[in-house]
Amino acid sequence: MVSLSLGSSPAISVSIALNPAQAPQPQSVQELLGENRRLKMTLNLMAMEVAKAKANNDASNAHCTIMTRAATTAKDDLDRQKRTTRRAVKTSAHYVAHPAIKAEWNASQLDKAWHAKEAAEMEAQKATEEVLREARIQLEIQIRTFSSEF
Repeated sequence: MVSLSLGSSPAISVSIALNPAQAPQPQSVQELLGENRRLKMTLNLMAMEVAKAKANNDASNAHCTIMTRAATTAKDDLDRQKRTTRRAVKTSAHYVAHPAIKAEWNASQLDKAWHAKEAAEMEAQKATEEVLREARIQLEIQIRTFSSEF
C-alpha cells in the first residue's frame, strides 16, 4: 500500500498506485541525514523565533498592565482632588472694626432683611394663588357635565 505524503496531491498518489514505476526513488542515507540536519536547524530557528515573539508579547502585556494601573491611580487621584476643591466655604461671620464700616454693614443687613421679607411675601402670595387655582379647577370638574353625542 502506498502512503500519501504531505507534499503530494491525491492525483499523483493515484497515478503512482496505478503505475508503481513512477514512484520517486528513495534517497541515499547521506542525503537523508543531511535533510534531517537541515530540518532540525530550521526547527531550532523557528523555536527561537517563537520564543522571541512570546517574550515580546509578555513584555507588551506587562507594560499594558502597568499603564492601566497607573491610569486608574491617576484617575482616582484626580477625582479625589476634584472632590476636595469643589466644596464651597460659606461663612456668615463678619468682623467690623471701624465705626464707619459698622454703619454700612448695618445698612446692608437691613437691606438683606427687607429683600428676604419681600421674597417670603411673594412666596406666600404664590402659594395662596395656587390653592385658589386648585379649588377653582376642582369646582369646575364637579359642575361640568359631559354628554356624548354619537
